[in-house]
Amino acid sequence: MALSSDGDTAVIGGGNAVRFFARSGGVWSLQHEATGTGLGASASLSADGNTALVGDPAFQDARVYARSEGTWTERETLKPNITSNAAQEAGFSVALAGNASTAVVGGPANAEASPTTSGIWFFGEEVAEREGPTAATTAATSVSAVSATFNASVNPHGVEVTECEFQYDNRPGYELAGEVPCTPNPGSGEGAVSVSASVKGLESSSEYHYRVIVKSKDGTVDGGTEFFTTLAAQPTVVTGSATSIAQTTATLNASVNPNGVSVSSCQFEYGTTEAYGSTSACSPAPGSGTSPVPVSASLAALAANTNYHFRISATGPGGTRHGSDATFSTLPLAPQANVRTATEITASAATLRGEVDPRGTAVTSCVLEYGPTTSYGSAAECSPPPGGGSGFVLVSARVTGLAHGTHYHYRVSATNAGGTVQSGDQQFETRAAEVAILSTPTVEEATPTSASFSGTVNPSGTEVTSCVFAYAATGGGTSLRTPCEPAEPGSGETPVPVHAHVSDLTPGVNYFVQLQVKNASGSTFSNVGEFTTPKITPIFGRCVKSTDGHAAFSNASCTTHGNPNKYEFAAGPGPNPGFTVALKTGTFILEGAVKTAKVVCTHVAGSGEVTGLQTVGLGITLTGCESNAHSCNTAGHAAGEVALSGLTGTLGLIALGTTATANKLGLTLSGAAEFECNGGAVAVSLGGTAIGSIAPTNTMKTIRTWKFTHSKQLEKPERFEGGPPQQLTWTFGGEGPAQVGLGTTLAFTTAEAVEISSVI
Repeated sequence: MALSSDGDTAVIGGGNAVRFFARSGGVWSLQHEATGTGLGASASLSADGNTALVGDPAFQDARVYARSEGTWTERETLKPNITSNAAQEAGFSVALAGNASTAVVGGPANAEASPTTSGIWFFGEEVAEREGPTAATTAATSVSAVSATFNASVNPHGVEVTECEFQYDNRPGYELAGEVPCTPNPGSGEGAVSVSASVKGLESSSEYHYRVIVKSKDGTVDGGTEFFTTLAAQPTVVTGSATSIAQTTATLNASVNPNGVSVSSCQFEYGTTEAYGSTSACSPAPGSGTSPVPVSASLAALAANTNYHFRISATGPGGTRHGSDATFSTLPLAPQANVRTATEITASAATLRGEVDPRGTAVTSCVLEYGPTTSYGSAAECSPPPGGGSGFVLVSARVTGLAHGTHYHYRVSATNAGGTVQSGDQQFETRAAEVAILSTPTVEEATPTSASFSGTVNPSGTEVTSCVFAYAATGGGTSLRTPCEPAEPGSGETPVPVHAHVSDLTPGVNYFVQLQVKNASGSTFSNVGEFTTPKITPIFGRCVKSTDGHAAFSNASCTTHGNPNKYEFAAGPGPNPGFTVALKTGTFILEGAVKTAKVVCTHVAGSGEVTGLQTVGLGITLTGCESNAHSCNTAGHAAGEVALSGLTGTLGLIALGTTATANKLGLTLSGAAEFECNGGAVAVSLGGTAIGSIAPTNTMKTIRTWKFTHSKQLEKPERFEGGPPQQLTWTFGGEGPAQVGLGTTLAFTTAEAVEISSVI
């Protein structure tokens, strides 16, 4: 046991426990009791009785206890530096200096001191009375009508702070105090830590006191009291949005919560900048309740197409509160529209007119609405678009397909970002249907098988629904029709050029052509024009079955006009225009006036293509060629081989027969070639044209005879009917040039059946 110097504090150990007693007014009382195996085997007190040292040999240590405000707490353990398990009795005896600055712990069995079996350990400053955690409450900040932030400074002085809180109240004392924890926790360091706590839900216009309370193993520390007064209550304001926005008006919206105080002023501030500049009172007045009140203000006399700022502002006893800034833009001015008199009125069309002022904002839609009643029902786009400028723009629309002799209403409708406007109503009446006026067709660019027709159609104000050119052979052929271009000349009152092109005509035939149109008044026919396709005799072509009903011939040779019209003549080369030539009989002979000027070839091989209505192109290779028992050849070719390349041919009339089908026809062979004979001793240069008869004609065939006839150097025939002479000449062995005759009979074989027609 141990007793303090003043005799008022005693520590008594034993029975695995230690008890702390204090005397007051001559009466002893138990202040604290600690238990533990071996605890209380020895004890010692400081002179002032506030520090005790208690031995615990079971754990080979001694415990330091400290008293603060009548409460004893275990502060630390003094444990000798013993590494051997043999020292089982450290703490058997203890002693503490009067000022608690030094402690001695004894033990009877210290193996480290062998052969001595006892041990004594001295402890110095670590057992001196230390300063526990300290705290100081500091001034409150962020004080409002209903909230504040508490502040304090806490220095743990190396002792773990187990609890830190602020207590506050607006009544005397802290009996009903509110509590809020410190942030952050002060910890166990050696320096001052700033702590705080934010508190809400305070009463407005009320004086509060608060303090920080810090607890550790050393006890409880009161940081002292600070005072503050909450502000008077203020309204809560929230700026809303603008509604019912027009060009010069808008409604501003917000909410105001009086928070239980009387709102003496409530208004909206507004203007073109955040400086505002104008105000409008709230409606209704927010009153003095505790719930949000929707308020609004209707503004007028605003500028169109302008951006505005606004906010809510409300004043209570605690001052004025402003809401956040919001914006809105007034609508631009809507366009203006006027209707004008309709013009160019016909039986089925009219030009509707009006004017639109965009008033500075782009017009996104502009139409002229029209119909037989003021419900309109139809619309046509304005032309030109009114744009987005200032000032009236003339607009119009041509409307067609109107009913004849009918009363119509119309107006202008225009839209921009500011809205849609309609002009007043205007009226007009279409004329009755009238007969179209037609010109006599003219014919241009006539070829043997095609022609272009032209004419004019004046609709006379009545919509033309059909326009065709009708044409037929004057000999009684079927009447054919082809649509006009344009197909619908409209409903105007001026002549509209129309035209058409046909390509199913027969060469050398006389045709009638007529312009025919229909409108609401019926069918109208022009005067008849007349033309004749040019004659071509003969021409290459094919007689084929008609697929479109435009047949001109009744037989498969396309030689007889009349019904039934099943066949038509397709002039020119077909899909397979190729042909070959070869000797049919005899030899290929070139013969001049001199007996020795003669070349004879035993074989002919050639090929070509039909290149036009009357023309062919081909090349021929002659072999077995000799002159006076000496071989002839083209340079670079084998002996006896003469090449005739780049040749052309043209169809023509050799002799006119009693009928078209009895005409005698020919095909020329034209070109130039050079070759030599007798090993180069005789040079030959050949050129010009020879005419060979070709048969059969006027029928579809693949094989024909192409025959050239001569009398020595002279060709027979020498010319086509009515044409100039056709001559073949050569220079032979340095003599000439002189006429040379060609004699041969060739087989002319086409890749597909072809007709050489002389029907004119």
